[in-house]
Amino acid sequence: MSGHITTPKFSAEESLLREAVRIEFEKLLAISQTVRDQLAHDSDWRVFCASHIPIRDQAEVPTAIHVESLPPESQNTKASIIDILTDFYKSPEQNINTTKRLTGLVNVSLQSYQQLQLFNVQKECLRQAMAALPQRIRRHMHKYVRGPRQETVVFLQAYRQVPLFSPEDEIRPMTIAKVQFHWRRKGVGGRQVSVGDFRSRLIAEAEAHYGKGACIKPYFDNNIAPGKLVRLRMNVEALEGLADNELLFADYRVIRPHPRGNIFYYKDNTTDKVHQVPLTPVAAMPFFVCQKQSIAVQPLGDLMPKDWSKEGKQLADYPISESPYAYRYIKPRYVVNE
Repeated sequence: MSGHITTPKFSAEESLLREAVRIEFEKLLAISQTVRDQLAHDSDWRVFCASHIPIRDQAEVPTAIHVESLPPESQNTKASIIDILTDFYKSPEQNINTTKRLTGLVNVSLQSYQQLQLFNVQKECLRQAMAALPQRIRRHMHKYVRGPRQETVVFLQAYRQVPLFSPEDEIRPMTIAKVQFHWRRKGVGGRQVSVGDFRSRLIAEAEAHYGKGACIKPYFDNNIAPGKLVRLRMNVEALEGLADNELLFADYRVIRPHPRGNIFYYKDNTTDKVHQVPLTPVAAMPFFVCQKQSIAVQPLGDLMPKDWSKEGKQLADYPISESPYAYRYIKPRYVVNE
């Protein structure tokens, strides 16, 4: 029947785990409503700055991003900040692997701060309940956590912790002096590994899934080898002829531009000595503080284009191994013998 939704089948144990997730999500929704009510009537509410960031596109790495500065005194700004905290559902321009982003700094009362702490605790309870589910069920829960025909849940928004800072915090008391919001530009992530270690890793992965000798020539397959095994064999063969002590750049991944905040805070509960090495948390959500001391703030600006042609090129154009990705250096590097 057109439009008919069939709920996946679960074992008794899986049904109990799924029910645990549903219960934790319902608790989170209840606490989120309390948070909304508390913040809406908070007499100590003060927005230092707020900037809306477009939802990022999974398919590309942007070279420039325009952010929309929101007026601190506006009720619409307050509503947007509260929404970014308590909205766990997908909007039309989203997919389940992207999140809504709004960066800024907000001062709240101690009561609101404590309510946000409880909010974070429940977020962690939901994350742990989801982690207990088998992957084959977990990957569908955004559609079924409350039942068929529900709105699609973005669990990344439900999990993410609200950044909290206060001298009244029992775990990490902190008085903030200055916050500087900025963009951390795109780059690449990965690590150096020797050819010998990388080859051993590929062979170990193949043998763990397909048995001992799966990557040793000659290959004997009664049936056509699985695609993953073929890829691992090709990666091992690509390393032939390379010295075991040559260094590769492995586990290559692109890091997209993302907002961060440099948080400079006072030393040892004083208000005259500031730590010169700041905290630099991701600033996809507003930072919430509860303190009487004033804070100097530098709002987030636009991400401006950068001339990458001046960057030194170190890696080869094409990987020597795919999934996991690994690149040779244009100027070969080797393990230094100690």
